[in-house]
Amino acid sequence: MIKTRKATEEDLPKLIRINKEVGLLRPLRLSKLKKIFRDHQPPKGYFVVAEEGKKLIGWGACETRTNWYIHHLYVSAKYQRKGAGTLLLKKMEAQGRRQKKKMAWLKTLHSNWRAVQFYSRNGYKITKIIKNKWGKGKHAFLMKKKL
Repeated sequence: MIKTRKATEEDLPKLIRINKEVGLLRPLRLSKLKKIFRDHQPPKGYFVVAEEGKKLIGWGACETRTNWYIHHLYVSAKYQRKGAGTLLLKKMEAQGRRQKKKMAWLKTLHSNWRAVQFYSRNGYKITKIIKNKWGKGKHAFLMKKKL
């Protein structure tokens, strides 16, 4: 059974494996992941992991601005389309609601149709295309959802 929980600093080395597996545009180093972890702690942010048994299978990080902003959501390839991403997303959205935020925002690579479809199924709408956000030809979709 897949469950979510608040991340701990001890989780971080294991999360690097997930990021290598999903093929990030810019692979994360442990030092960068530690900074993300520190920057996404309550009350300003939230960092959550998904696990099956004791195996970490995904993670997400979000923070408060004017609205709730989801910066990261990654799930191990073996566990995609099995509910882990939805659990992580719902957990982060619930945290945004607790912070009295009205909207959740995120960016995803325009060519990552699995992610675009996932977010669309979960109520997110494309509001803008950001040209060359992650390099030449690597555009971002800015997506939002009312919380």
